[in-house]
Amino acid sequence: MSKFLFFSLVLSVLYAAESKDFTFYYQNALVAYKSGDFVVARTAALEAGKLKANDSHASVLLGKIALAQKNYGEAEKILAPWIQKEPDLAILMIPWGDVLVFTGKPEKALEFYDKASVQEGRKPDALLRKVYALLKNKELGEAERGVAGMDGFNDKTPVYYFAKAAVLEVSGKKQEAEVVLKNARTLYGESVYLEYYRDYLWFVGSVTKS
Repeated sequence: MSKFLFFSLVLSVLYAAESKDFTFYYQNALVAYKSGDFVVARTAALEAGKLKANDSHASVLLGKIALAQKNYGEAEKILAPWIQKEPDLAILMIPWGDVLVFTGKPEKALEFYDKASVQEGRKPDALLRKVYALLKNKELGEAERGVAGMDGFNDKTPVYYFAKAAVLEVSGKKQEAEVVLKNARTLYGESVYLEYYRDYLWFVGSVTKS
């Protein structure tokens, strides 16, 4: 075997070993989560958590996966120790608010969505979640005012459209809501639309069925 081939093999082995570090598993988990493959996402996130037990990212992602699978008790169990340990941790605000919404405490969730709304890069999603929580808490007027205060011309995120559609659907105007959602799908593209639509069905479906 030539020296070049030997060193190539060594480097390949080292690369393979190094690639399966925390980042490798966490990124795989995140991609699977965003694509809706929650079984794969959970498996990868658990592996990431084994490698860095003190890193909040894997635990928060596991909590979000549990929420997406409607395992609200599990999500609460995963995230509660972190919210006690780091009550102002930015990445916890929205998922912990979601836990509160789906464990029957939507009014308390508003506090965490408000915190998230002042954090850089999180404001639009937090404001959308706040509208959902207000609707869950049967505060239609406040939800309508929340939508009115949103940026309807934001070309990066469709939160205004989903918030508006949610208010319309809860108000019994399903056809109008569908028109708004169709516009969001056209303006922002299929992948972005589906990411938000999953949560829309989750929150708004729970309101209209209650």
